[in-house]
Amino acid sequence: MDEEHAAAAAVIGLYRRHAATWAADRGEALPEAAWLDRFRALLPPRAAILDLGCGAGVPIARALIEVGHAVTGVDAAPEMIALCRARLPAGDWRVADMRGLDLGRAFHGVIAWDSYFHWTTRTSAACSPCSAATRHPGRR
Repeated sequence: MDEEHAAAAAVIGLYRRHAATWAADRGEALPEAAWLDRFRALLPPRAAILDLGCGAGVPIARALIEVGHAVTGVDAAPEMIALCRARLPAGDWRVADMRGLDLGRAFHGVIAWDSYFHWTTRTSAACSPCSAATRHPGRR
């Protein structure tokens, strides 16, 4: 395993071991509300949104679901996805590594709150197929 994959595995392991504590510490406050409002203003009603590194789903995905968007959340920690499923059954929750992710569909928008800071330049390049998958449905 190269150094970058070892570092990613360590981060994923950390979130797996501490999912419940992380979710409790994150809480339900939404200091990002103004940024989410700006993001949502760019989207059509009932937009399909990909939430990369969705964590436990609260508060970001919940805020999007509550206003009618269809959220697909991806996180590499199964424990985080279990929290999402329990809290927000309306979402589509997937255990997956976002690097090189291909869900075989398009999204109106992508959000990756508190995810990109874990990435190196190489990881960002590996995620470009994921970014391409977020193009507006119907566009090529």
